[in-house]
Amino acid sequence: MRLTQQTMDIPSHALTNSRDCLPAGVTLGWLQVDDSGLEVHASETGLQVIQDAMHPRRRREFIAGRLAARAALAQAGATELTVGRNGPAPTWPSGWCGSIAHAAGRAVAVAGRSPPWHALGVDLEGAPDASAIAGFHVALTGPELQHCRESHDPLVWASVWAAKEAAYKCVSAIGLELPFVSLETHWDNADVGGVRIARDDLSCDIRVRCCTVDGLRLAVASVAGPGVRA
Repeated sequence: MRLTQQTMDIPSHALTNSRDCLPAGVTLGWLQVDDSGLEVHASETGLQVIQDAMHPRRRREFIAGRLAARAALAQAGATELTVGRNGPAPTWPSGWCGSIAHAAGRAVAVAGRSPPWHALGVDLEGAPDASAIAGFHVALTGPELQHCRESHDPLVWASVWAAKEAAYKCVSAIGLELPFVSLETHWDNADVGGVRIARDDLSCDIRVRCCTVDGLRLAVASVAGPGVRA
């Protein structure tokens, strides 16, 4: 079975929401990890997968993520579609940046030209259960915890966590190693906001957009211009 363009992209029923989630010129690729054509399409594209110590499920997630990234790059107009690997982090073709995430049997990727985008991050999260929420106090700031507790919508927790994860991928791509808790979300409304770095010596304008896709919260973080200012 050959993967079709529809299989490679975000589902059609979610296109309206996802467009609101994407910054200008940024595109999204989406793939089911259990798609029956995954291995065949990986072989057709020449995707190289490191076999050593990779669990079969992790192997499928890796392949799906790289194929979703190829789809995002192709939609954006890139001619080079190969996404490399530097340890666990993806490396993007020259002149492009992007990010990959996996959750709930799905792989999602975003891609955009660089410039104007300095870094992009993506994450996908479902509503957490009580045990996950109990552990959030070590990673969320006081204002973030208050923001979540004041809402009756369990997806608010997913929005905050996904936004922080996406922002963390942005700062990592820029080359910063920061504690997760040093990033703090702030919101203009339920779907749009930003992330601050809680350090006086660093300033970075990280914007975040969220939307709901298949009952999950999708967050896309972006850094434009020069990125971090010291």
